[in-house]
Amino acid sequence: MEQTSLLQAIVDNPQEDTPRLMYADWLDEHMQDDQSKATSEFIRASCLMGKTSFVMPRPAYRWLDTNWQRLIPRTLALHVPFEPHQRIPIHGHAAMVAGENAHCDTVLFHVSGRRVWFRINLQGKRYPNTRPGVTNRAIIPKERVYSCSVHLEFWKGFVRSFSMWSSWGSAIIAPVLYEEQQILNLTPTPGTEPTE
Repeated sequence: MEQTSLLQAIVDNPQEDTPRLMYADWLDEHMQDDQSKATSEFIRASCLMGKTSFVMPRPAYRWLDTNWQRLIPRTLALHVPFEPHQRIPIHGHAAMVAGENAHCDTVLFHVSGRRVWFRINLQGKRYPNTRPGVTNRAIIPKERVYSCSVHLEFWKGFVRSFSMWSSWGSAIIAPVLYEEQQILNLTPTPGTEPTE
């Protein structure tokens, strides 16, 4: 409950650093896993200016460049590794990747954004409903790898937003991302929304 209350304070005061720093202190005192440590590090690197700002300080972007994967380890674990020297399409052309690369990412529009290419296993999932009135959809019986991209935006400690244009991706990736980044489940308390 305390964690949820601290996260709600961040959602209700998105431009204030104090609630974020209080949450970083709470993580340092109560959590020992690497994702929590990474969240605390990212918050502290993001809140160095000591004033309200619509950009993060340079150390936050440097931290994000080398550590963003630590913020969503369970989400990235959904990825099916590429085979050695496998060719995959990236922005319309083929690229060679090493065998254990977890994913390919490129900076997207903004230095706090990442486009992550996932290869997800659809085994055990139901085929999409392609005909009206059909509810008894067959289950995919064996491994079937499907590729999709997810656009992530990171901001002051967390994933602030994400988008994907794939029903398979939404069904498999989104629930894990919501669980891993609990702040995505919260909305501002009525009366705390910024006014024009």
